[in-house]
Amino acid sequence: MTMQLEDKLEQKSKSFKILWIIAICVVVFLVSYLAGSYLYSPFYVLGESMEPTLYEHDIGIKTKIIFGIQRFDIVLVDDGSEYNLIKRVIGLPGENVRYEGTTLYINGEVIAEDFIDESAKAYTCYSSSYGICSSAGLDLDENSYFVMGDNRAVSIDSRALRGFQYTKNQIVARAFFLYGESADGKNFKFYFPKFL
Repeated sequence: MTMQLEDKLEQKSKSFKILWIIAICVVVFLVSYLAGSYLYSPFYVLGESMEPTLYEHDIGIKTKIIFGIQRFDIVLVDDGSEYNLIKRVIGLPGENVRYEGTTLYINGEVIAEDFIDESAKAYTCYSSSYGICSSAGLDLDENSYFVMGDNRAVSIDSRALRGFQYTKNQIVARAFFLYGESADGKNFKFYFPKFL
């Protein structure tokens, strides 16, 4: 009698474990599906404005802005056109952004831009970007960001239209993972925002 009771208890225990594993799998699937639908999604690079960081036809994963926007994040901007712009955040709300030659000053302090070389920096200032290249620089509004492409010779960005500033609502996502051709011939490129 005791043996039968032990067998039944053991069988119920196994059944309970199987149900528990199935429940965990269902929860993991649902969380992954919801995260993929609402938090993460793929993006595709069009154009040359972010070279050499991103090349045309590179693909990546973007994530919704949850932890705030940091300087030098690669972001997707909704400017009202058919496709989102892919740019790098240079200036944050309330800051003064100024370039003197190829040197970036934020609120009067020198900030290194190690992600691009001097030849790309040389194209930062041109005739319609006088706002950031004037002696006073450009003061950003409290809800505005200044963004530029890494390929500054061809990028249409915040320098256009007399220092156009994008609001937080227009910055719709942050690049999280990148895959594509890189300058050194490798296929995988990883980019993780500072908060990670």
